[in-house]
Amino acid sequence: MNAIPSPIRRVVINAPDGATLIIRQHGNVSGPRIVMSHGNGFAMNGYVSFWLPLLADFEVVLVDQRNHGENPTDGGRSHHLDGLAADLQSVIEALNRELGPKPTHGFFHSISSVAALWHAANFEWPWTRLVLVDPPIVPDVAHPLHRRAFDMEHFLAGWSIRRQADFASPSELAAQLRQAKGLGAWGGSAFDEMACAMLRAKAGTLEQSYTLCCPPALESMGYISNAYTPVWSSLERLQTRANDILVIGGDPSLEGAWYPSEIGAQLNERFGFRHIAVAGTSHLPQLEEPELVRRTLVDFLAS
Repeated sequence: MNAIPSPIRRVVINAPDGATLIIRQHGNVSGPRIVMSHGNGFAMNGYVSFWLPLLADFEVVLVDQRNHGENPTDGGRSHHLDGLAADLQSVIEALNRELGPKPTHGFFHSISSVAALWHAANFEWPWTRLVLVDPPIVPDVAHPLHRRAFDMEHFLAGWSIRRQADFASPSELAAQLRQAKGLGAWGGSAFDEMACAMLRAKAGTLEQSYTLCCPPALESMGYISNAYTPVWSSLERLQTRANDILVIGGDPSLEGAWYPSEIGAQLNERFGFRHIAVAGTSHLPQLEEPELVRRTLVDFLAS
């Protein structure tokens, strides 16, 4: 397993509703800044095999969403896309205040990519370049993909609220991730790294045990919020930024592909966002083909 390096600096942010966010600065502070966040239920330390090789050339700022990863569990208030967008604004303001303003890129996976678009449509655009990985955007009702996307978010909401929350060890969760449909074949030790990032040790127990950092009920709330928030109809506001947005998607031709893999091409056709589908990958191409996705990211930032 890859060791998580000690950050150069941790910045503690108090969100407008009182929730606590802990962001970590890593890498080369003289290089371009990239802010990264993760999918629903996951955590940024679990993507270490992807972001670790970037530290030589980039300042990488890791942002766990509220109630995920290294953040404390603050309850269900504002655990929805409006709250995540407001959190991102708080993060951007804190970066400029605490670490100093500089050109900043965004790299966001899954639900955090939807939150980044919702933020960009409702706040001032903060990015030099914005990269979205397999964004699960639910199109408007008239769109042919709407029903499939809407039903998928409701299915995931029902599944997640019933999921196992407590584990004897991270390896127990890693085994479940390896068997999960739609996650693909992650390289190296990524399943073990993600399991460790998703869990925290339970206090006050005689034998060591672990629990999900993001409680199942809150993960479920994230899917429901995604199903109903009108992100798609807000994207017209971002068409002037289309050349600064890249969608890196999974392979829509893959058997059993989830609907987000089809959304990238739709975002290109409807709004002009750049789009690349990574052949043979599913919902986490940055863990399935990390070297290729890193190269695609770096090339886009330099183009």
